[in-house]
Formats: sequence, C-alpha cells, structure tokens
Amino acid sequence: MKRHLKIVYKVQITDRLSTRRLQVAMLYFVLLILLLSSCNQKRGVIQKHIPNRDIVFQFDNIAKDGPDQVGFINADGSNLIFLESTPYTFFEPQWAGVDNRCLLVTHSQGFLSCLDKTGRLSRIRPGESLGGASPIPDKNEIYIVRSSSDHKGTVLHRINLISGEFLQTFPSVDNWAIDLGTNAQTGNLVVYSRTQYDKENNPQKTELVVFNLKDMTTRVLVQYEIEDPVADASILNPAISPDGRWVVYTTSDGLHLIHPDGSGDKLLVSIPDWNFAWPVYTWAPKASWSPDSQWIVYHQCVGDSCIVPDRTGRAIYKINVDTKKTKLLVKGGINPYWKLSE
Repeated sequence: MKRHLKIVYKVQITDRLSTRRLQVAMLYFVLLILLLSSCNQKRGVIQKHIPNRDIVFQFDNIAKDGPDQVGFINADGSNLIFLESTPYTFFEPQWAGVDNRCLLVTHSQGFLSCLDKTGRLSRIRPGESLGGASPIPDKNEIYIVRSSSDHKGTVLHRINLISGEFLQTFPSVDNWAIDLGTNAQTGNLVVYSRTQYDKENNPQKTELVVFNLKDMTTRVLVQYEIEDPVADASILNPAISPDGRWVVYTTSDGLHLIHPDGSGDKLLVSIPDWNFAWPVYTWAPKASWSPDSQWIVYHQCVGDSCIVPDRTGRAIYKINVDTKKTKLLVKGGINPYWKLSE
C-alpha cells in the first residue's frame, strides 16, 4: 500500500512539474509574440512583393551591419513595410512607367534597373546614370545622365524605360556635370542642375536650369560661384511640382523653392551644415512632390550627423509648402519618392 502511494505521489509531482513547465513555456511564447509585434510596429514588416504605398524610400541599414532596404509608407506615416533583402543594395527607388509598372533603382553593381511588382529585376539599357535618373509621369520614359562621348562633361538623355532606346539628347556644355532630382518634368518644362569644374576637377560655378521642350530654350534660374567647395554646395536634386508652379532644390543651407520663371526664390527648410559631411558620410537632402503639389517629402541629416561620420542620423519628413506644417515619417530613411498616380 505504501509503495502504491509513493508511485501515485511521484506521478502527481511529475504531472505538476510538466504542467508548470508548460505554463512557463506558454508565457515565454506569448512574450515573444508581443515583442515581435512591437518590433513590427516600429520597424515595419518585410515581404517579397512590392506593396501599394504612397511613398517609397531607401532605408539605410548600415548601423545594423546589413544591406540597405527599400521601404514603403503611406503619406500619413502609417503601414510601414520593407521589401525583402536581395543580393543587391538598392539606391534611390522611384515609381516609373505607365501604371507604375516598376521601381526604378540603381543597385549596388552600378546599373540602372527596373524592379517589377513581383520583385523581378531587369537591367535598363544603356545602364549607368551618372547624375541620377528621373521618371516621366504616365510614360514609359525616363531621364538619365551619361558621360559625353569625349568625356569632357555629362549629357542629359531621355530614354525608353523598357528597351533603353535613346529618344532625345539635350545640348551639352564641356566641363559641366548635370544632376537630376525626382520630378524632372511637368508639361513642357524640364528642370535640372549643373556644376562647372576646372581641369583639376574642382567645382567653379553651379546653376539651376529649366529647359522648355516647346521652344527648345534654356533659362538659368539660379547661378552662383563656388568659392569654397566644402562650405558652398552645388545646386542639387531639383524637382518641379506637378502643377508647374514651383521648383524645389537643394543648396548649402537647405531646401529652396523658386518659380520656373526665376521669381520668388525662398528658403523652405533650413538644414545647416549638411554639406560638411557630403558626399562621404551623408546623402544630400532630396525632395519629392505630392500629386496635389501641396506637400513635399524629403530627407535630411539630424543633429550631429550633419557634421560627423554618422550615416544613421537621417530622417524623412513631409512639409506643406504653404503652411510649412511638418511631420516626421521615418527615422533612418533617405531618398524618398512620392507616387504621383495610382
């Protein structure tokens, strides 16, 4: 009888221990689920196919010893999501083509490519673009910048997004380097910036230019001499609003707005000292227009990251061009592009 009681007692103790272990295991499982849920809310989920969001951007993951990712977010800051990592690092993603057929990206091997909505990557001939690339709204066409045939400067081209065929080559000037922003064309107006270099490759002069496709004329909106290559940044990343009223561009003190006729130049966002770390440690502030031309989404360096070797201190904001109301969208994001149509 005593032996039977001992066996029953041992079985009861074993059952209690098993139940306790199961309860502890369930508790850890619930805590793990809550932790993962919290991380997803802060960092966004990851998926293979390209999601439908208002804004696409490059997420700098250097601080976490991983590749940069392509991120997506709605204009109100909701539904942050990332594209699954690939063997390549993608730079400056932009929606391109009719019905936003693909993401225009430059990947880590230096080729300009299209990433379709299923995640398939295809290279665009002729490939490289030295001064950025810019999609043309509602067309399977883009602008790219390539070296001139004599290698004395760069040339602006309009090419077919699918075949890479050259459709138009713009007039070039020796010793000038062209730079494109996210929204290069609205109607008959094409905007870009250019910087003149001497024989030692030192910047001498920089200009903001509007080219009229109707009468094939060029208007210089802003021009200044570069006396100090560190303190005086070139004019970069110009983008014209969808309604054609404004051009936003980057210079040494931040983001400016100007009308396409050259009037009304004003500072929109003050970003002092960003150029002291450029181009080694930071990306120049870059802006993109909302479809209604009321808002601009842009990135900037934050705090000490503007002047020290820290590539992680960047963030993406949006700002209303009339009220200057500003909202933080993403910490760590750069090179945003606002989709102009569904």
